[in-house]
Amino acid sequence: LYGRPGRTRSMDDVMSHGADVMRVVLEFAHNGREWRVVRERIRKKRTNATLELLGEDGGEVARGVEAVDAALSELIGVSREAFLTTTLLAQGDASRFCEADPAKRKELFGELLGLDRFVILAEASKTRRREAETAAEAAFLRGEELEKEMASRQNDLAEVKRVGEELEKSRLLLEEARSNLEHCQFEANSLSRLEDELKRVEAEATERISRARTRIGESKKRLSTAEQAVVTNKRSVDVAKALVARIEIAQKSLAHLETAVERAEEEREKREAELADVLEAGRKARYTMDYCESERQRVSKVLEEVKKRLQVIADHGGTTECYVCGQPVNGVERDRLIARLTHERDEALASIALLDKRYHNANTSRNTLKTEHAHLKDLLAKANKSSADARAALVEAESMSRGLESAESQLRDASEALQKAIIERDEAKEAVSIAERELKQASLPDPRKQALTAEIEKTRVAASHLIEAKKRYDHIESMVTQLTIRMGALEERLHRYEQIQQKLDTIRTEEKEKRGEANRFAVLERAFGRDGVPLLIIEGALAELEMDIADVLARLATSGLHVKMVTEKTNASGSRSEALDIIVEADGEERPFELLSGGEKLRLSLAISAALARLMARRIGDGMDMLYFDEPSALDADGVRALVDWLWAMHEEISCIMVVTHLDEIASAFDTKFVVEKSDDSSYLRLVC
Repeated sequence: LYGRPGRTRSMDDVMSHGADVMRVVLEFAHNGREWRVVRERIRKKRTNATLELLGEDGGEVARGVEAVDAALSELIGVSREAFLTTTLLAQGDASRFCEADPAKRKELFGELLGLDRFVILAEASKTRRREAETAAEAAFLRGEELEKEMASRQNDLAEVKRVGEELEKSRLLLEEARSNLEHCQFEANSLSRLEDELKRVEAEATERISRARTRIGESKKRLSTAEQAVVTNKRSVDVAKALVARIEIAQKSLAHLETAVERAEEEREKREAELADVLEAGRKARYTMDYCESERQRVSKVLEEVKKRLQVIADHGGTTECYVCGQPVNGVERDRLIARLTHERDEALASIALLDKRYHNANTSRNTLKTEHAHLKDLLAKANKSSADARAALVEAESMSRGLESAESQLRDASEALQKAIIERDEAKEAVSIAERELKQASLPDPRKQALTAEIEKTRVAASHLIEAKKRYDHIESMVTQLTIRMGALEERLHRYEQIQQKLDTIRTEEKEKRGEANRFAVLERAFGRDGVPLLIIEGALAELEMDIADVLARLATSGLHVKMVTEKTNASGSRSEALDIIVEADGEERPFELLSGGEKLRLSLAISAALARLMARRIGDGMDMLYFDEPSALDADGVRALVDWLWAMHEEISCIMVVTHLDEIASAFDTKFVVEKSDDSSYLRLVC
């Protein structure tokens, strides 16, 4: 049923000798349905399995060992261990539950009660609690960030009040500045009329000198352009000359740079070779030191052994027997043994001294090589840098050398352009001189202009207030604009504070809900945990189990034995241990299960097994209305009677009971028997009624 033999580790152990394939077919009924399990084993290779539902609506349910085992576990509802404890009592395993480890016993009892679902519920509640706590903490942190943003709200409200007051004052000042500006504008209109008349007077002079100024402007512009061209072309000539000179110098230095690169490469290769030699010498010195240390330890052990043997001989100086083998030893042999051991001791001391000297020399040489190694690494780094610098300079010189022809062409073009610019500049200077003479003649003094100018100077003082009034008006208007922008920004920030407050209220509500959810799942976690609902179920089931045990013991005519089940106890250290302990009271005293007699153990084990079977039947229902019992390995007369009485008592509650036995005393107590008979080549099952 569960895919594993009862007392063997491998399916190959239950295969017939000489057979390579074994096939087992098991058909059973469970909860009103019929099922078939087929398992096939190829020796030392693999096991195949299928689960089928029989009947008109049946078919294959699962294929493969893992799939079949999972489907059967879900279908039957009990593990193999629970099945062997409550439904199939194998030979010698009647006390399986009593003799199990207390922790394992409680685990098995919990499985019989179906408490594994509470572990799943507790883990799910724990996961949901942690998720809710994480969400609440995240909401709290988001709220803290928003609180920090809201901290500056009061300051911004005060700033809005202050800016509003300043804006109102500035607007009043702006009205005053506008009135003053209009007054100054009226005063300036007179100056404007005089200036218009002066312009009309100057119009004729302007017309006369206009052409002269135009020619001067054009000539000066032409002169300025020519002078800029001269400067630009001179600069281009200088740049081209410098470039040609640099390229010629680079060409001359190519041979020198190539030599420098070769020397730098030779220096780098030399330093690398020297560094490799130093590393090799260092490895040899380290090998010598390791050899000396190892050899010294070996010689030291030999020396200690020789000293011990000499000390033993000295301590047994008066004996006439060998301290090792007990044979007689004369004085000559003893002296010869002492001389040989003394010689070995001296040789060991000399070897140690020589090894210490070699170790010291190798260590000194290694330290010297370390210093030289560091120095050579520094020299190698410098050689690498010198080689890289020389190569970079060589590449730059080669690149410059290739641009000589282009630089010379650029120099010729720049020289030609410079000559043209000088000719153009001289012609422009002559044109400017001619235009200036014409302008001088056109700019002779006009009496009407002099009279208007004098009158304008008198009115300019009054007109100067207009500029000041305009500056003041512009300044105040700019200040009002800045304050208005500042007020708009502050009002936007206040609106942002309202949004933040709404978001903060939402986050605080979310945090409260998540913390409430976390508290609810914490309650569920405790309820589904070890000390919650499972403990209440276990305590209730144990009360029923103790009553069933007492009932079965009474049916087995067992007096003086009482059983209590304890789920936890306090250790000497004060800590609680989670287990299921069986406390047996015999004649009013607690006695360990191991100290009970064989008959008492059997009766007690049968009573507990019967109670567990009842518990299983109540939990699963009709699906477990059966009991298989394989007799104990040894039973006395009282044990046989107790077993028969117990089986007949259980038959009142369990309709299908099967007993495997070799004892006629047990077999004769039942009417229906299946007898296994063997022939030379096979076995047969015979029904006896």
